[in-house]
Amino acid sequence: MSSDFTKWKIPLKYFKMLPESLRTGDDEFIVRLRNSILWFFYLYDLSREEREKIIKELLKIDYLKELKLVHRMDPVGIFLYFSQKKLDKIRSWMGSILEKAKQYKRIQNPRLLFLSYLSIFTSENPIITENEKKLLVEIARNPAGSLRKWSKNIGLSLSGTKKIYERLREKSVFRIPSILNYAALKLKHYFIRISGVREHGKKLLKEKFQKIIWCRSTFGVASNPNLFFISLTVPAHSKCISFLLETLEDFERFGNITVYEVEKNSTSTNLSLYSVKDGWKISLDDWITFSSKFRHTPSEWTEFIHKVSNVRKLTSDVKLFKGDLYIISNLYKNFTMDINILSEVSGYSPRIVQKKKQDFLKRKIVVPYLYPIIKGIDNEAIIVFDEKNDFDYLIEIFAYFPLVFGYKLRDIFSGKHSSFLYVKLCGSILWDFIRVCNVHRKKLGIKEIYYEYQGTYSKALDGFVNYWNEKKQHWNWSEEDFVKKMEV
Repeated sequence: MSSDFTKWKIPLKYFKMLPESLRTGDDEFIVRLRNSILWFFYLYDLSREEREKIIKELLKIDYLKELKLVHRMDPVGIFLYFSQKKLDKIRSWMGSILEKAKQYKRIQNPRLLFLSYLSIFTSENPIITENEKKLLVEIARNPAGSLRKWSKNIGLSLSGTKKIYERLREKSVFRIPSILNYAALKLKHYFIRISGVREHGKKLLKEKFQKIIWCRSTFGVASNPNLFFISLTVPAHSKCISFLLETLEDFERFGNITVYEVEKNSTSTNLSLYSVKDGWKISLDDWITFSSKFRHTPSEWTEFIHKVSNVRKLTSDVKLFKGDLYIISNLYKNFTMDINILSEVSGYSPRIVQKKKQDFLKRKIVVPYLYPIIKGIDNEAIIVFDEKNDFDYLIEIFAYFPLVFGYKLRDIFSGKHSSFLYVKLCGSILWDFIRVCNVHRKKLGIKEIYYEYQGTYSKALDGFVNYWNEKKQHWNWSEEDFVKKMEV
């Protein structure tokens, strides 16, 4: 039996806790599922000091990739986020799930085990009170705020707001990650779209691109199995970009390739549609009425939209060092990460870390946002628009929905612009949403509509921080970064 752990050895007793098929399976998802479970139990049993020491080391690498973990079962994130009381509950629940699974000689569908794990966070079906919703709405409006600011804006005491905030964390109903300004980091963000690709080709492309340190993610959609996307952040060197494009020509045999540069990205969170009594109440009729009036009246949801322009660079007097990049990378994953942990990871004092965090925020290198994890918005639609409507206009129209990620794209060959929106929805209205979008297809300038995202998480900078040249203030790269990994 082999494992994927080299520096840290997972004791054999943890493997014995697993069902046989999970212990011996070699499918990629099973490997990631196994590793995520093993790492949780391993970290749980360590002393607090030992655990913190390992976590600080892991935060300096792209541990999700290196340890082959499932993104939504990130054991490091779990220990950084939850209280000991919640960790004890998770440990007990995971143990009971594995015991039940061991009763079966073979797990026919390992994803059911994965969903059972996720139910740990949703099965209690936590009730959100009016005050808790009020705080969530305020955080969505100002995710970079402090407890003091939030309490003032919602009209509650600081101590009361703190208690509400801690209750919300325990209920696992939100996170505060960030979007990044890649231009400020001297990176270019690209989407590569490959159409007409077959299943074998997708598997091969996924394997090849995920080996590249500059690859953020690969994904497809259930509604079109012959479509494949690759997201890359590469050094903003003209030679690097030219070489990448030349290399991509070798993949044209898999399908038709279009390369887009991301010029803007944004996110919006709208919790006004959530009722503490009835859950999510999304009316497509209300949305259509709102969108038809929008050109004449300001949107009531614009204050919940957070944007980044990927063509906005820093002034030449701003210098970045590897310690800065470690801070930025971890703020991307969790804007609320403990200052002392960021201090250990970056090598700066807590006071300097706090100062740098505020500077990165002021310069819009990191832009935090509220990511709701409230039961009911488990489906997604992906919409591609032509140039008919402005990107900012589309973002403000779709800000009606609970959670939206938007990208303004430019075809690097034709120069034409398009918009790419990822919309989180309730499963009960997904098909009606697609139907309504099709009815208004021409008006909105919709080119394509897909549903059910199938892919990997989007990586941060951890995997290539060491490629940063502090003296020359640019990224070191070589042709081998692409060629050896992408040989087919």
